[in-house]
Amino acid sequence: MDLEKCEHINNGIAYMSAKNYADAAKEFRTAVRLDPKATETYLHLGNACVNLNQLDQALKAFKTALMLEPDNGKILFSLGGVCLLNGQVAEAIRYYNRAEAAGYRTVELYTICAGIFTDEQDYAMAVRFMGKAINLQPLNASLYSRKAMLEIAAGMPEQALETAGEFRSLIPDALDSYDLSVKIYCMQGQFSLAEQASEEGLSRFPDDPALRLLKLKVLIESAQFGRAEEYAREMLKLKLTDSLYKQTVLYLSAAYARLGKNEDAIAVLEDYVREHKDPEVMYLLMNSCLMLRKYADVKRFSEGILSCDAGEELTASAKFYHADAIKNLVGAEAAEKEYRELVSELRRLSLKHPEMSEIYIFRLISHVELGEYEKALELAEYLEKAYPERADGHMYKSYIYKKTGNTAMAEKEKELALQINPDFKLL
Repeated sequence: MDLEKCEHINNGIAYMSAKNYADAAKEFRTAVRLDPKATETYLHLGNACVNLNQLDQALKAFKTALMLEPDNGKILFSLGGVCLLNGQVAEAIRYYNRAEAAGYRTVELYTICAGIFTDEQDYAMAVRFMGKAINLQPLNASLYSRKAMLEIAAGMPEQALETAGEFRSLIPDALDSYDLSVKIYCMQGQFSLAEQASEEGLSRFPDDPALRLLKLKVLIESAQFGRAEEYAREMLKLKLTDSLYKQTVLYLSAAYARLGKNEDAIAVLEDYVREHKDPEVMYLLMNSCLMLRKYADVKRFSEGILSCDAGEELTASAKFYHADAIKNLVGAEAAEKEYRELVSELRRLSLKHPEMSEIYIFRLISHVELGEYEKALELAEYLEKAYPERADGHMYKSYIYKKTGNTAMAEKEKELALQINPDFKLL
């Protein structure tokens, strides 16, 4: 029987590795029937059920295992995970605490608990758990970074800097420690100290392109755009990885734009997309050209995005601005077909991604362009209710009423928008 049980367990583990969780669960259930007192088999079965989203069955398997071994930390941790997936946060924390008390102390346990308390905005507790994770893996740079960011969120910037200093004193040659210090100083607006930290890193690693990019970031964030332009141009002469090259180009373009050199800002991005068919950079180009009312270029770059596998959000934006470019280049009649196709596609996307307010805004403006003002108003009212802390809903109502000639209602909605956000730019 033992040999047969082991065979089914091994089959189940192989199925798990192949992500064939249904057959894995069958194998583990067979093994359980052969040996109902094998704790590890229930753990395997519970994990298979979790992957099948059969949370009740997973809970049953883990609880059976716990009856066999009440102080097994791994089982308690697994039960905490199922409770968390079920939205039972307090119960999950209870199981995680019991798992720790049973000796199950892992980075995964502590980072999950830190995440739970972060979601609850209890940053002090989240920091405490990240500290425990660091004690287990004192050379893990990402743990120090997470702890420092939590300390910033908790309003403890000095402690965040201590965390960064602790990491640097432990591993003086760790590039991540300089990145962390710069990030903290920038968040505090202490840009001179941020630049000083980046220079300290460069004094140790003068040829490191990642540290050079870090300094460039400081120059951009501290609004030293002239120095940023010069520094970025020098960086582009170096041998950079693809990601560093792209980020340097984006910073250079941003510096040009803030210096009022809009044509240069566009040109450096155009040079980049000639070599790299990057939809994100093409999106920036499309928006830059839109602000300059260069509709032929808006059309060109939106078509470039649509020729890529750009993802739903970028694709939706490209289609909307393509229609807008056609309207401005040829006329509203020529763009009507695109707007009609667009509202149908955007409706589908808004059902799939209800959290993306931009999709509702694109739908709303498309309905306005088609003269479908009632449908546009319905979407504006949705924005008002879904995002009461934002001025968008009232602003778009004002825009729609203005288009229909209802100046009194347009003015009323404008005032409501400005009450929410006095700096809001009205259409």
